[in-house]
Parts: sequence; structure tokens; C-alpha cells
Amino acid sequence: MRNLLLIVLFVAFLAQSFAQITPQWMTSFYVEIFPNPASDFIKIQNASKLEAIYVYNPQGVLVLMNNTNANYTNYELDISYLNPGNYYILGRGRNGIVFADEIIVY
Repeated sequence: MRNLLLIVLFVAFLAQSFAQITPQWMTSFYVEIFPNPASDFIKIQNASKLEAIYVYNPQGVLVLMNNTNANYTNYELDISYLNPGNYYILGRGRNGIVFADEIIVY
């Protein structure tokens, strides 16, 4: 429960710096992130509406940013150089934040 609250607060904080969010569009979009936990890469399935992917450490520092190509249905993100630990991943589309999730790097 504590982690969920932290994620919600973190996403709300970050949303202020992104484009205006359209809740109806957000709720109609689904992505799957796997494997999680991972050590070298993660795959993001259904990534065709994404423009950028951001990974933040627990202190809120941006540690990875990738611009995506809208033609990809599945996007592979290299996380091999991240230190082991928990991270927050956010995907941004044209209308704002599309998804937010936690990933574990080992």
C-alpha cells in the first residue's frame, strides 16, 4: 500500500512537467512491461502510441530517457547499466502520461 501511494504521488508530481493529461485517453491505453524484475533489458508491449520513456530512481532523479519510434509495437529498453534497485518508469504520448509503473533491476 505504501509503494502504491508513493507511485501515485510521484506520478502526480511528474505530471506537472508534462503535457496536459487526458484521463479518458489514458485509461483506454494498456502496455505490458516484462520481464520484471530484469537485469539487462525490459520489453514494453503495445508501445506504438509512446513518444518517450523515462526511468527515475527512487529519489526522483531521471536516470534514463529514450525517444521511441511510433512504428514499434514492442519496444526493448536497455537497462543493463542501471544499478540494482527499484525504479519508476513512465511512458509519454502526445496527450500526456500514458503509463507509470515500477520496475526492479537486479
